[in-house]
Amino acid sequence: MRFTRLSLLMSTGIFCLCVASTPVASDSAGEPVELRKHGDWWLGLDAGAGAIHLELPEGKVSENKFYLGFRAEYVLSPGFLLGIEASGWLIQPGEIEYNTNPPPFNYESQIEGEGLAPVLLTARYYPWDDSSWYLKAGAGYVSHWQTNQGVTDRESGAGAMFGGGYDFVINQSWDINAFISYSTGSAGDEDYDAITLALGFNYKIRRK
Repeated sequence: MRFTRLSLLMSTGIFCLCVASTPVASDSAGEPVELRKHGDWWLGLDAGAGAIHLELPEGKVSENKFYLGFRAEYVLSPGFLLGIEASGWLIQPGEIEYNTNPPPFNYESQIEGEGLAPVLLTARYYPWDDSSWYLKAGAGYVSHWQTNQGVTDRESGAGAMFGGGYDFVINQSWDINAFISYSTGSAGDEDYDAITLALGFNYKIRRK
C-alpha cells in the first residue's frame, strides 16, 4: 500500500507547520484563556478530504474523497485527552434515480452509495500545558458499507489512525482545529490507507 510522493511531501510539510509552538491565547478582554482543564468535555465536528488508497480483490484504487468526523473527548489533564471518534470517507456519493408515470403514484427508485466508517478510541497528547499543537492516535472498529438498490451490505474489520494537529483558540468555549492524519486498516476483503487533511470545531463543556 503506497501513496504518491506528492501526497507524502504535502503531508510532511503541513505536519511541520502544525508543530510550531505559540504563546498562550487571550480572549477579547486580554485575559489568558485556560486551554484545557481536568474534567472538561470536548465535542468536535471535522470535515476535509482524504487521499485514500484501496486494495480490492479486483484491483487497486487511489482517489481523493470527502471526510467527515464526529468526536467526544474527556480532558484527563492539560496535556492528555481520551475520546471516541466516529468518522469516515465517502467513496461513492448516494444517488437516487426515479421514474414516475404519472407522478407521484407509480415510481421506481434506485439508491446507491459506498463508504468507509471507522469508530475509534483515541488519545490526544499535548507536549506542554500551554501548547496548541498535539499528537493523536486511535484504534478500533471499521465498517465498509455499500448500498445498491436500497439494500445496504456491510463488512467489518479493524483500523488505526496516527496524526497531529493544531488548535486555534477562539475563546474559553470554542476552538478551530486543523489536523493531518494517516489511517490504515481493513474491512472484509478490502484494505485501505488514507492521508486526511481536515478542519473542525471543538466545543468545550467546562467543569465549574
